[in-house]
Amino acid sequence: MMGSSAVARDGLLQVPALARLTGVGHAFETRHGRLARRLPTPLARLRQVHGTDVLVIEPSTDLTPFQDRRIEARPAADALITSWPGITLAVATADCVPVLLVDARAGVVAAVHAGWRGIAQQIVAATVDTMGRRLGSEPTGCVAAIGPCIGADCYRVGTEVIACWTAAGVDPQVFTEHQLDEAGDQTACCNLAAAGNWHLFGRRIARLTHFQFHRIESDLAKCVDCFLGGQRPRSSGF
Repeated sequence: MMGSSAVARDGLLQVPALARLTGVGHAFETRHGRLARRLPTPLARLRQVHGTDVLVIEPSTDLTPFQDRRIEARPAADALITSWPGITLAVATADCVPVLLVDARAGVVAAVHAGWRGIAQQIVAATVDTMGRRLGSEPTGCVAAIGPCIGADCYRVGTEVIACWTAAGVDPQVFTEHQLDEAGDQTACCNLAAAGNWHLFGRRIARLTHFQFHRIESDLAKCVDCFLGGQRPRSSGF
């Protein structure tokens, strides 16, 4: 994975590797800049459910439900893909990992919400596969920007997360400071950002030589609880 120093503009974070791409705008929101109020229209958003469903926005797609101000009325999924020029895709995250994907050659972009359940079920790999199957994208042509998420010191999890990630083959070193809670159950601090390429993207994709991973490196991106305003959902998108 490549680290990528964040470019801060008007309180928003950008990854230089994506900012250099012609015709593609992107940003990660911080508490110092609200992206939601500046997203161009037409805008597509989801009711995120911590699953692995991926939806494709095409010229024939009715955008009305994706634009509903009521979250519960939007289509349920955790990733959006399009090759339709002029469409804005956005996901909201609090502690979870926002991932933006671009295949500039194929003209395909995707916005992904990856929480601990989604990472265990390889939501990002499912998104990359759908980009190829539905819109002709090639994984070797993709650039991925991994946005800010909660830091290990602020993210203590219980037996459900530990057991789920262990079963999924996540490196046990992502769990530190093991303790028992008042009920005698195991807890640990979980380094969500250190789950690694193999678990965030899947082993097959992580092994591809030309698939580019960029994770934001900035004090503003160290931990959403400490630097980005805590549990308030933040927007990320194209």
